[in-house]
Amino acid sequence: MSKNSSEREFIFTLSQFENPQILEKELNLKLAGLELETKFAGLKIDMYGIEQDLGVEVFVENVLLKSDYSHQYRLLKLIEAIDKGIIIYQAVGFKDKYVKQLRDKILNSSKKVNLYFVTD
Repeated sequence: MSKNSSEREFIFTLSQFENPQILEKELNLKLAGLELETKFAGLKIDMYGIEQDLGVEVFVENVLLKSDYSHQYRLLKLIEAIDKGIIIYQAVGFKDKYVKQLRDKILNSSKKVNLYFVTD
């Protein structure tokens, strides 16, 4: 990813960090303890927090293009690292094979992970 793309992605993530009510309203969540650019299980997570009602971790990954291998790999590793939680994956669009791969990774495990694909 180019430096310019990384900067735009960070600005987008920062705007969500400053306005969590948008994600909360759209996904019916109550977010708390939000952090930017958090390290988790050796992975850099765009935004991290806790869902207050469920008491589970929330991981937000943003890509301002169509889903790509780099983000896919990161999300697969994240799914391996957690037992339960919420993953919010936001992109301009999603490649069908990546959606299926992520869905299958969760369904074939005993993990209690909710995965949201968010696009415009």
